[in-house]
Amino acid sequence: TEIGLCRAIDRWLIEQRGISLALKAIGIVSGGGNELVNRCRLLANGGFQVILFCDSDEKVTNDHKLELKELGVEIVDFSPGEAIEDAMFASLPTSGVKKLLMIARDYRMEEKGLDLVAARNSIWDSVTTKFVGDCPDRFDANTDSAELRIAIANAAKSKSSPWFKKINRGESIGSVCLEYKNQIAGTSFDLALNNLIE
Repeated sequence: TEIGLCRAIDRWLIEQRGISLALKAIGIVSGGGNELVNRCRLLANGGFQVILFCDSDEKVTNDHKLELKELGVEIVDFSPGEAIEDAMFASLPTSGVKKLLMIARDYRMEEKGLDLVAARNSIWDSVTTKFVGDCPDRFDANTDSAELRIAIANAAKSKSSPWFKKINRGESIGSVCLEYKNQIAGTSFDLALNNLIE
C-alpha cells in the first residue's frame, strides 16, 4: 500500500511541482514485511539517506524506531496505534471515503469475479462484522460517524481479506487522498503526507 501511495505522490509532484522522485535521485524500496527494520539498517549503514514510511500499529517496528532514528533514518508514520487505513478513513471527507469504498468494491469484483451488487455486499458485509451494534446499510452523509469510519478501516486492513494491500491499489487510493489534500489539512494523514512529500 505504501509503495503505491509513494508512486501516487510521485505523479502528484510531477503535476503540481514539476519534479519527480527520479529527478531528486529518490528510489522506493519495499520494506519486505518482517525484514523492514533490517532493510532500514542495511541501507542506513550503506550510506543511504533513508525515510521509513510505515504504520504506527506494528509493535515490532515501533520497538525499533528509536534505534533507526539513531542510525539517521527519518520516520514518517501516523498517530500512535494508527495504520494507514485508520488515518486515511478518519481524515477524508465523506465523498473521499465513498470513493475508496467504490475502489474496494471494484477490486473485489476483479479478484472474486463478482457482479457489482455482490461485490458491494461483500465489502459492506466485512464492514458490518467490524461495527459494534446495528450497522447502517450504507455509508453516506446521513450515516457518517466516527464509529462507522473505524469499522470501515478495520475491514479494509483485515488480515484475512485486506482491501488495498497491493501496489496498484495503493496507487489508486493515493490518487484519491491527494485529490482531497486541501480538505484534510491538520489531520494525522495529511501531516504524514506533508512530511513524506517534503
